[in-house]
Amino acid sequence: MINGLCSSFANLTWRFACLDASENHDNYDCFVCCILTHGEKLTTKAVPESKSEPTVFTKEVLYAKDAAFELNDLKKPFEADKCPSLAGKPKLFFVQV
Repeated sequence: MINGLCSSFANLTWRFACLDASENHDNYDCFVCCILTHGEKLTTKAVPESKSEPTVFTKEVLYAKDAAFELNDLKKPFEADKCPSLAGKPKLFFVQV
């Protein structure tokens, strides 16, 4: 179990690495992560050669003291192949932006 504040993305990913596949999470019903940070929605337009209308790509980015990152970057360590003892259990991410 991890408690405490993480101001940098490097520190947060290091703490998540502590919840690696070697730990047994069978006694827990779910995983909950609460993040208070800043973020924004980035929009990019691209015009493919075969189309006259641009394709719009958007992604939501969160910011830490040292890096910008996507929420998917935080969810990866808890996927079933990386953390089997949390497989099939709810993983709740609350993000206050």
